[in-house]
Amino acid sequence: MLIREIVVGIEPVSVNVVSNDEAWVVNEVSDSVSIVSVATGMITDTLACKDEPADVVFAGGKAFVSCSRSNLICSLSIATHAEIGTIPLQGLNPRSLAVSNDGTKICAAFALSGNRTTLLPPDPSRLQPTIPGLPPPSRVSLIVTAEDSLLNPKPNMPGNDVAEMNVATAIVMRHFKPTGTVNFCVTPRPGSDELWVANTEARNLVRFEPVLKGHAVDNRVTRVQTGGTVTVTPLDLNPGIDFARVGAC
Repeated sequence: MLIREIVVGIEPVSVNVVSNDEAWVVNEVSDSVSIVSVATGMITDTLACKDEPADVVFAGGKAFVSCSRSNLICSLSIATHAEIGTIPLQGLNPRSLAVSNDGTKICAAFALSGNRTTLLPPDPSRLQPTIPGLPPPSRVSLIVTAEDSLLNPKPNMPGNDVAEMNVATAIVMRHFKPTGTVNFCVTPRPGSDELWVANTEARNLVRFEPVLKGHAVDNRVTRVQTGGTVTVTPLDLNPGIDFARVGAC
């Protein structure tokens, strides 16, 4: 049953609660956070943010807001709403945030992480059709890995997928990779030191549709074991699909 509707900023994309009465709503287009009293249905404060805020979590008496276009995390006091500082990140579009089970760390997933690939200028000699008799390929750029021998100098592409930060010191402790090309959501598994990341993995090194057969990306969830030796295990969400038969459908 709908109890009430509360008007906040433009394009609210995330909400998290501090208490039974106080909720923080992240407004992506307004570049703001609306603090809402649930009991009264009113906004009690509006906080300005850096470009395109996407998510908010709470730990150690602080609120952490991911500012995706600015590639940083903004920390604010839950009590006073004053900005405490910012955490610059090495990655594109940090969006989804998560707090570790012990409350000492936060993690940010990069929505536009990429998969350590880049582009070479158009050169038809590098692209040959897989079926004889087809016309020459269009003059388009070629996707290659960052380690490709044709790249000189090699680009600096760290390929960070998830950043882990210390709540007390606001310092990036480490990164986890590779979890996926586009990382949508990150969350800890209760009672463990595992992180789970919902993502898609682009198959952009597989060229020409007769080879791809409509299989352009893999839809996955990736398990990251963060304690001891870090292990990253992607799990396919469509294990029952026989992609070898897709082209015949």
